[in-house]
Amino acid sequence: KWAMITKDNGEVSAVIVSAGSGRRMGGVSKPEIIIRGKTLLARVLEVFSAMPEITRIIVVCSGDNRARLESAAAQAGIAAEFVRGGETRADSVYAGVCAAGDGLVCVHDCARPFIRQDDIRLLIAAAKRSGASSACRQVTDTVKYFPQSGTPETPDRSRLAAVQTPQCFFKADYLKARTLCGGEGFTDETALLEKAGYRVEYVRCGAENIKLTQESDIPLAEFIAEKYGY
Repeated sequence: KWAMITKDNGEVSAVIVSAGSGRRMGGVSKPEIIIRGKTLLARVLEVFSAMPEITRIIVVCSGDNRARLESAAAQAGIAAEFVRGGETRADSVYAGVCAAGDGLVCVHDCARPFIRQDDIRLLIAAAKRSGASSACRQVTDTVKYFPQSGTPETPDRSRLAAVQTPQCFFKADYLKARTLCGGEGFTDETALLEKAGYRVEYVRCGAENIKLTQESDIPLAEFIAEKYGY
């Protein structure tokens, strides 16, 4: 294994992953879900587009929702580039990273509409310092690990974290890691980078950085938006 931190050229591209089928959301395109008058995509784009650190925004969409997402961004007056995603999340991230600038890339799931600018800045700083970074949160549930055989194990939850987005890394390093390890079989970009020998710094972000996965998550998102003024 080996690792190399690419020299920072000041570019920071945001890649917003918005190409999922929404199967667990009842077939609804998640970027188009409306929470208190705003779609998830609009919420995410507003956060990133207001940051002077972000030099480009790439939205990875599907063939089904591209025209609607492009129209929504244009109506909101937000400049973004749109690329078509792939069959898997890994393929969609790859398409977005390839369209990004040559510097730092900040990948974020559109299904996490409450990311804070301060947390993004912490993640960018961590990536520039360490080579890569990821948002995370402390695990509060007791977790069981079930091996293929034998007795279930109970890891120490104080040493466990749930990985989130944004995840930040240098484009060239990600492409090298993908070449070295292949693109599939990894649940997120940090797993790929770590497999290739890169160091990832984990940053705890706000508790409201939830991911909308199924219909039952929508009332919680509406509560967060109202409670915290999003």
